Amino acid sequence: MWSGESLLLVVIGNRHVEAGIWRRRAWREDSICRIAIAEPGREVALEQALTSLVAQYKAQYATLFRKKRGGSCKIRILLANTWLDGLSLPWNPRAVSGSALAAHARNTLAAAGINLINGDVVRVEAGRYRQPRWAVVYRAFLLQTLTRFVARLDAALESIAPLSIAAIHTVGKKSSDSPVLALVDETEISLWYCPDETSHFLLASAPMNGPQDGQLLNILWRRVRLRDPRMNNIAQLQVLELTKQHQGSRQEAQGQVRVHLPRRAADDTLNPMLQIAGLSCQKIIELDAIQRYPRPGIGMLLALVLCLGIAVWLIFQAIGAASVEADIGSRLETRTQAARPKPAPIWSKADLQRIQAVNVAIRELNLPVSTLLQAIQPPEDIRVAILGVEFAPGRRSDDIPLLKLTAESPTGEEMARYTAFLAGRQPLVDAYLVSH
Repeated sequence: MWSGESLLLVVIGNRHVEAGIWRRRAWREDSICRIAIAEPGREVALEQALTSLVAQYKAQYATLFRKKRGGSCKIRILLANTWLDGLSLPWNPRAVSGSALAAHARNTLAAAGINLINGDVVRVEAGRYRQPRWAVVYRAFLLQTLTRFVARLDAALESIAPLSIAAIHTVGKKSSDSPVLALVDETEISLWYCPDETSHFLLASAPMNGPQDGQLLNILWRRVRLRDPRMNNIAQLQVLELTKQHQGSRQEAQGQVRVHLPRRAADDTLNPMLQIAGLSCQKIIELDAIQRYPRPGIGMLLALVLCLGIAVWLIFQAIGAASVEADIGSRLETRTQAARPKPAPIWSKADLQRIQAVNVAIRELNLPVSTLLQAIQPPEDIRVAILGVEFAPGRRSDDIPLLKLTAESPTGEEMARYTAFLAGRQPLVDAYLVSH
């Protein structure tokens, strides 16, 4: 909602219709109206009350509700549970969203005895994974009544949502850590399970027939605990009074905590139901019969402009980075071509023979003579005398050079021992006896 727009906030309770004009985060002076419903729950009585409301606002705010395409004022409506049908929808892994979820909701409603006709609107909240979901039915006759009411005011219908869900969203879990919230309406008490901000469903409800029902909430809470053992772990019960007639008139039992509405944009002189309408006028309720997507506000537009600015900056950064990358690639290609090795020369057969002879000579010059002499020196316990040493290098680079020894010993056993001794000496690789 734009801060300069005017909203007509209407709360249709069990016995009264309350309304007020909300503008610039405050109520417009002398715009609060409260009209009784002659027969609670009856469509004809509701339409009569809405007709009186139209006449009053048309006379008092003729400039605001003037004939204009689209209307100059938008209307948001909150409905008490009396005007809605709802149930807790069991989790179905095959019906998570879309048409499958809609069919699952309609089948469950039909099984519970809630028959749907053409024009009825069914809304199901997202909920948590593997947890029940709350499903709400907006009856066709109710929607037609509200549409006629909006048309007579020449306004635009922006939202139709349950009052109980708006109260839950407004209160949240700021007052205590209890996930159970009790709503005390004009004629009804309802207990809601709210484990988080996206999941909530009705636990139980009961009508209030008079002052003698002061202990009805305690009885209802005990009944819920007996039916669901998980509720026994909840130490406190949040209680929100939706009408002034119940505020201060009922004593909280042990374990009950009274919830107060946030002070921002609230007026203590108003009924709590109308305060909830003002506090939730900018919230998007998933179970809304009309509004399914959030409208852009100033904050959203500023965020959009910021995102566009960041996107433009990123585009310029990408263009600059691409230019630098192309320049670096060009210079790298130039250096690569300059450092590329020249092709190997083509050698003739005579050149290859000369190179091989040079390699053989180099290997002979690099022969570790002193190391070899130490390696072939026989130990004292082996009676062998070395007579001559001959070195035969390999002709190719991968040939193993040979070392030929001429030695004498008194017995063949001594010569065999010496041969085994040579096989284990470094840098010799192997040794074998040719003759003795």
